[in-house]
Amino acid sequence: MNNLKSLLLSKISKENLINFNIKNIFLIFQPDIIHVQWASHILSFKFLFNIPIDIRPKIIISLRGRLINITPRVDHKTAELYRKTFPIVDGFHAVSSAIGFEALRWGAEENKIRVIYSGLDLAKINTYTKKCWEIGPVAKILSVGRFHWKKGYHLALDGLKMLLDRGRAVHYTIIAPGVPDEVLYQIKDQQLNAFVEIIPGMAQSRVFEKMTEADIFLLPSVEEGIANVVLEAMAIGLPVVSSDCGGMDEVIQNNTTGLLFNTRNIPDMVAQIEKMLDDTVQGREAFAQSARQKVEQQHSLEGFRADFNQFYNSVL
Repeated sequence: MNNLKSLLLSKISKENLINFNIKNIFLIFQPDIIHVQWASHILSFKFLFNIPIDIRPKIIISLRGRLINITPRVDHKTAELYRKTFPIVDGFHAVSSAIGFEALRWGAEENKIRVIYSGLDLAKINTYTKKCWEIGPVAKILSVGRFHWKKGYHLALDGLKMLLDRGRAVHYTIIAPGVPDEVLYQIKDQQLNAFVEIIPGMAQSRVFEKMTEADIFLLPSVEEGIANVVLEAMAIGLPVVSSDCGGMDEVIQNNTTGLLFNTRNIPDMVAQIEKMLDDTVQGREAFAQSARQKVEQQHSLEGFRADFNQFYNSVL
């Protein structure tokens, strides 16, 4: 009743309605743990911090990509929100060690952070296993992910131009919706139209098929937690060349499960692509097999579920 009265006495807004619904859920179900999946959404749960710690539910926050690596650095309100709430959160789920370390600057306590890597449904992906690592007359490079500056597509296009200028026969496919004008301009300005295909979107199953048809998966990002699309490529058997941003070196062991280049370093990116192209068929297959084993060991759904059960129990 007090929750309803508070809503009626306040200005009706989307934020107030969300807070009303969250408080109702809390009052009805009285959970032992509140797990906030996106760090900035802690704003909707601030009322819990006014409840004595011995009777309120435990609060867990997931630490993911942009909301930890980027948003608080450019938005002072988010930074202040984290500084006020992180020190009194009971536990943090980090998608990578790198992103857990980044959360320390906003007040997260190291002993409360648990790294739990994303789980992958390998049974679903097994249908799309790559079986041939021989490269045809034109090498096919693939990237997948939304158009956003942190994805580094402008760097990949500069790298493509460098490869072509060196006489490499390559074709670059990007699967991403909403191509921005600056990307279209860069492609036209560098005369790359004949060497680039942008697919605005497709079903997940078709993306997996594209991975089996490609020769290299390229992740040119300047920031990531751990890119799920790289895990998918590794599970399928597509050799990966990735920047070493964020937590990517926690899944890509350089020269074993893939090749890493220094973030934003276009010559290094090109060198690693050429290294993969110039490797033997057996060498690329070895990369693929090692990558698949890494995903099976570190990113299985079974392990993911077990780690979370253990984490919840430890917080309680």
